[in-house]
Amino acid sequence: MEKVTCPADFPGSAKWIFLDPARYPDCQKCRVSFFAPPVNDRWTAAFFQKEFTLAAPNDSLTLLIAAECCYRFWIDGQYCGDGPAETGGDYNCQEVLEWAFYDRIPLPELAQGKHTLLIEVDSGHEVQYNYSGGQMALKCAVFSGNELLFASDSSWQCRRDETAYGPRFYSYHEKDPQISWHPPVEVPEKLLANRQYILSELPPLAEKTVRPVKIFAPFEAERLLDVDTFLAGKTPLTVTAGEPFTFFAEFAVEASAQLEIDLLCRSGIRLTMTPQEIPGRAPVERNCQEKIISLPRHIIHRSREIAAVKFVKFELDFSIIGMPGCENIQFNSILSHVRHFPVQTTAFDTDHTPYIRLRESCENTLKMCMQRLHIDSPVHLEGLGCVGDYRFMALQSYYLFGEYRLARQDLRRIARMIIHNNGSLFHETFVLLYLLMLRDYILYSGEREILEYPEITGAGKLILKRFAAMKGKEGVLSNAPNFMFVDWVSYRNESLHHPSAGCGMAVMTAFYLLALQAAEEIASFCNDTQNRELIRQEKTTVTAKFQELFYDRQRRCFINGIASISQSEPHNFLPPDDLENREPAITAHPSILAAAAGIVPEDIREELTEKLLSAAKNREIQPYFTNYLLEGIFNDIGTFDRLAPELFELYVKLMESHPDSLRESWNGGDYCHAWSGAPAIWFGKALLGVQPVKPGFAGFLVRPVPGRCRRAAGEVATPAGKITVKWEICGTKSKLFVRYPGKLKFTADTKLLPDCAVETETF
Repeated sequence: MEKVTCPADFPGSAKWIFLDPARYPDCQKCRVSFFAPPVNDRWTAAFFQKEFTLAAPNDSLTLLIAAECCYRFWIDGQYCGDGPAETGGDYNCQEVLEWAFYDRIPLPELAQGKHTLLIEVDSGHEVQYNYSGGQMALKCAVFSGNELLFASDSSWQCRRDETAYGPRFYSYHEKDPQISWHPPVEVPEKLLANRQYILSELPPLAEKTVRPVKIFAPFEAERLLDVDTFLAGKTPLTVTAGEPFTFFAEFAVEASAQLEIDLLCRSGIRLTMTPQEIPGRAPVERNCQEKIISLPRHIIHRSREIAAVKFVKFELDFSIIGMPGCENIQFNSILSHVRHFPVQTTAFDTDHTPYIRLRESCENTLKMCMQRLHIDSPVHLEGLGCVGDYRFMALQSYYLFGEYRLARQDLRRIARMIIHNNGSLFHETFVLLYLLMLRDYILYSGEREILEYPEITGAGKLILKRFAAMKGKEGVLSNAPNFMFVDWVSYRNESLHHPSAGCGMAVMTAFYLLALQAAEEIASFCNDTQNRELIRQEKTTVTAKFQELFYDRQRRCFINGIASISQSEPHNFLPPDDLENREPAITAHPSILAAAAGIVPEDIREELTEKLLSAAKNREIQPYFTNYLLEGIFNDIGTFDRLAPELFELYVKLMESHPDSLRESWNGGDYCHAWSGAPAIWFGKALLGVQPVKPGFAGFLVRPVPGRCRRAAGEVATPAGKITVKWEICGTKSKLFVRYPGKLKFTADTKLLPDCAVETETF
């Protein structure tokens, strides 16, 4: 348990500080986001240093720290961490957001005597979820218990990092830059007064340092010396000088990591270091390469940002104009600092071994995407505006780890972004999914108190009001400003990432129905009968209109929309309707969402489910939308028992091409995308059969759906403790064992387990 006794807010003596504008007039401001245009003449990183003395050993030191926009820090030359907790944001957002987070970080125990705290503030927005107020500044304070030791002010020393030439581009000089330290300038509070700084509720990330398991070169492998002893940690790795040379380091398991090299260079070199998921391929190379130039010296270089790391490609150029001669170089170490949100795994076992491997792949993929916020992947690093990813990732984290803290902070961040945009996000459909994510959080965590945050309730009300206004005279959502995002597939040469109204309005309306269902449940959790009845009336009306306009009785499925009824003007992300084609657009997506909403006519349910399964097997929907298909068929557990194993096999095949983690789509994208981890949810919810029926599992159901398995065992963590489930089918009989916290109420449904004997145990 983290020991924290320092105040939760900065003392008045803590000032915002930065480089002296008289010395560095081009370094006072920075971009506010990844998407905003640069404002500096030169990309900037600045060092701030404070020397302090401890009269006795101290193990109760805490750092309060905020930075515009990124920081990392060292104590006595030892790397200690980075931050802050990310703001979140949305795709293509170029505005200053009204809020930011600051961190409270426990420091390592320090001995009696003198120490040095060194903090680097980085102006580079290398990823999409970092946001700044536009000022390059630092604010911090160090406490011993609840006693202030010192805070940021003009008594510190600072200087620019002269080795930092740009994002992921460094030029290490022969000697440390001959630039004197000088006092920082206190930034006027009014420059940052419009931002609210909120204490992050998140713990420090878990970190594990690993070494490569293999070093290899595609050509001239003889230029790599002492490979085996280097891998054993006994000697440096030497690369002989000569023509430009490429080699690879391979790690045992793909992970989200910062890379570090300890390099002794006896002559000038240029090094490009590229993390990769498979050798020779970096999906977004411009976002992950580290370019390093060095004159003769010893350097230790650690990446600022995480990347997806299974392999690292090293490209060495020994012959650089203007640098001294060509000599061997040696790598004292190549390290991967694996990072993820601190979680504890839960047990899982079954007789169908591909499911065990698949769950392990889901778990590793999710860990890669659980940082200080849920990220879609460590390759894309998108902001929290893409709620479609994060809802499914949060559900996975509930079943795999029993982890709620990250989803809680994400919900607050997303709510603020929705309010900032007056109810909109770059992908309009994802706004509606916020209510589903909020409903899920309350159901699994039991924390109704999250609704006491004004941004949470404000965002919920704003969403329903805004989307109700998008209804046309026909009563469906035909007038949205865009209908993004449906799926990574195309139909009639039209991308369903940003479909036309005629191809996207049924999906948008169905998501609105799902959001209304979630809002109704949230109102029920809070005993808000008046609001629940209003939501129910709207849901009933929209359901009737959805079935009336979009159900095609002849084709016995739901169409995507009606071309020509939208009043929205086409633009870059809203193509015009195809008015010449009289046949309506028909993809599996609106029918899948109708099944998820439970509004498919009874007489076509079985037939339609078979069609949807066929569409999935034919790759007409991608892993993201397969989540909704699984939700849809789960409304009939007999159908789920029969058909879900065929969907799981798609994921087993997806995993086989890259066992460590899961690919973004069946045939493309990165290999570390957690929206592809749907089986992790359903192995807990269906195979083990554990479902909360009251918030926080106060009431829960165990209803195993065996599919192709004959036995399964595992744990589902709840706020009250772990639920353990074991079941086995032996011929014509079966047995079920459930161990659970005694304060919870438990119901068993064993109709899919033949002649089942149930045994329970409480604690």
